Amino acid sequence: MSDYRRASKCIIAGCNNLGHPANTTGYYPAFGGVMNNVVTFYQEPIAYGGTLRRLYIHTQLAPGAGQTVTLTVFVNGVATALTATIADAAVDAADLVNNVPIAEGQRVNVQIVTSVGSAAQPLTWGFRLD
Repeated sequence: MSDYRRASKCIIAGCNNLGHPANTTGYYPAFGGVMNNVVTFYQEPIAYGGTLRRLYIHTQLAPGAGQTVTLTVFVNGVATALTATIADAAVDAADLVNNVPIAEGQRVNVQIVTSVGSAAQPLTWGFRLD
C-alpha cells in the first residue's frame, strides 16, 4: 500500500464553471467551481505539506486589447506570490518562477481578477504540489 506523503507531485487543477465576468474580483475553490466574493468562503484543506509551484492558466478567448485576467493562489485567505496574468491577445500565462511552501492542513483557493473591458469567459488553471 502506498503512503500519500511519499508522493513526489500532485496536480491541483480547476476551472470556473460559469465563466468570470468583466471588472470583477472573485474567489474559487482550488479544484474549481462557482465564484464567491468572500476570500474565506471556498478554501480547500491540503492533505500533506510541500511546495506549490508551476502555475498555468488558460482561457478560450483573449481578454482583448489593453485587458487582463489575473489568477492568484491564496493560502489561508492570504495572497501568495504564485500568480499569472493573461493580457491583450494572449490566451495562456504561467508563473514558473515563484514557489510557495504549504503545511499539511492549510487551506488553498484562487482569486480571479478581470479588468473592466475583458471578455467574460471560462478560465482553467493548474499548479503542482511537490
